[in-house]
Amino acid sequence: MSVPTVRSLTARDADDARALVHASLEGTRYLARTLELLETALGGMDPECAGMVRVAERSLDALLMHGPIAGATGVEKLHALVGTDVEALSELVRVLPGTHSARMIICELPRAPAHATAAEVLATNGFTREGSVARFFTEDTALDLLVWRRDDRLP
Repeated sequence: MSVPTVRSLTARDADDARALVHASLEGTRYLARTLELLETALGGMDPECAGMVRVAERSLDALLMHGPIAGATGVEKLHALVGTDVEALSELVRVLPGTHSARMIICELPRAPAHATAAEVLATNGFTREGSVARFFTEDTALDLLVWRRDDRLP
């Protein structure tokens, strides 16, 4: 049994990462945009979109896409947190601040069943909801602004 590893997303992860996104978001309105973000991160040409993965037993079990926010010193945007393994997702979230010297991480997340695990993981790891836009995606789906600050410290 191998120890899970967290590392940067690379081109060799493309097929497994796409499969994970499909498995997590198939049939939702969020699939196409998340695949678009993944392709951007895999391309490596946009400094505001990179990826991190967790690999366990030679299988990619969690994906996080993020990038710095231009003009904001030490602020990262968490674009997407994909997977169903809470432990794997939590590990990625805990590693992100140190890897990129972030003093703050923001995440705009739909308040929807497809993102319930991500919302749970973020809340458990020190993110707080600092804003919400009702009926943003649909009449029933709000957009939440979740924020982690270095001063709040991850558990």
